[in-house]
Amino acid sequence: MNRFSRVHTRQRLLLVTRFVTGKEEPYVYVGRELSELTMTRLSQWELNELLYFHHAMSELAAYLNTEGVSLHSKIIHELESRGPIGGDMGGWDHASAPVYD
Repeated sequence: MNRFSRVHTRQRLLLVTRFVTGKEEPYVYVGRELSELTMTRLSQWELNELLYFHHAMSELAAYLNTEGVSLHSKIIHELESRGPIGGDMGGWDHASAPVYD
């Protein structure tokens, strides 16, 4: 691993989602598993859980079955019903979307 790839990896790991944590530190999802969340109403999910699984399902959209597509659609509607999330549109030092490594 050369110097450039180490620096690039470090910068990628330090990208954060300020609108979730409000802090400038790497965001790691720590929450309930999807199997537990499917047993609870979407209105009882926390915002970070909705955002994480929305991002994960968006990345895997081509591979979701009918049940996964349905759940993803419900997550999107729940996020929209909660209103704007806030935050900014990103900048040179931070991302505009969640980065999960």
